[in-house]
Amino acid sequence: MPDLSLHEKEEKLYALLRAMESVSVAFSGGLDSRFLSYTCLRLGLKVRAFHVTGPHIPARESAWAEAWAGRNRLPLTLLAIDPLQSEIIAANTPERCYHCKNTVFKTLKKEAREGTLCDGTNTSDSEGYRPGLRALQELGIVSPLALAGLSKPDIRALARKTGMDRPEQLAQPCLFTRFNYGVSPTCETLRAIDLAEGDIEDALHRHGVFQAGPGGAAPSEQAESVPFRLRFEGENKTVLHIAASGLDGEVRRDLQRLLQKNGFPATPIVPVEKISGYFDRLRQHHAPVRCNT
Repeated sequence: MPDLSLHEKEEKLYALLRAMESVSVAFSGGLDSRFLSYTCLRLGLKVRAFHVTGPHIPARESAWAEAWAGRNRLPLTLLAIDPLQSEIIAANTPERCYHCKNTVFKTLKKEAREGTLCDGTNTSDSEGYRPGLRALQELGIVSPLALAGLSKPDIRALARKTGMDRPEQLAQPCLFTRFNYGVSPTCETLRAIDLAEGDIEDALHRHGVFQAGPGGAAPSEQAESVPFRLRFEGENKTVLHIAASGLDGEVRRDLQRLLQKNGFPATPIVPVEKISGYFDRLRQHHAPVRCNT
């Protein structure tokens, strides 16, 4: 079967969505769920979005999701869920994402009774080991972007074509991914990471360590910050990974000051080529499992 063109994938997506009586979207505020919601709105469909808040979700992400929904007149319901109430999730095993998505989407299904519950999974998400996808399949969650054959680059291209803002938006996985497997997160450590990463993001923008948007637009509108993660490699061992080389002394001093301020003293700043999948790559040395946290 020949590969579909981008136009053919786009038309397939439209057909899939139009066939639904109404659409409920698991809405993180990230590129994929925004594009799915944006497309439903453009098609004039009955759509409702559900955004989960909790200790594992960065506060800025929730604020951004709520603001974007408001600007685009997307009906939005906020649902507070604390996955740490589950011992198996709090244990932070390699199956954490499966159990977390199972918990979250069971709640979403109860809330989204009137519409087909959809998420923003796309074909790029099938690359590597993603236990959360198994939970979505078991619960019957519909993934229109994947069904239409759309990859992450396709979504960015269509977002640009249709005029959706921030088509280059970077992925922002939940805060659980900042912890090495076996290191149990707490509400306190999750909050500390969230606050520290917010300060670090502001500092990177302030020092110009980001990709400027069209016409030198303000970072908050069009630019994307250099990807970085503040991670717990062990119970008391943290590291700041940043996908930027050659940080000058002033930037490093500012970042160290912010780490100290937020309770992470003596945290090394380590440049990396690839920001995602760090803990899963560590696991590859011990087990033949490909992951992509």
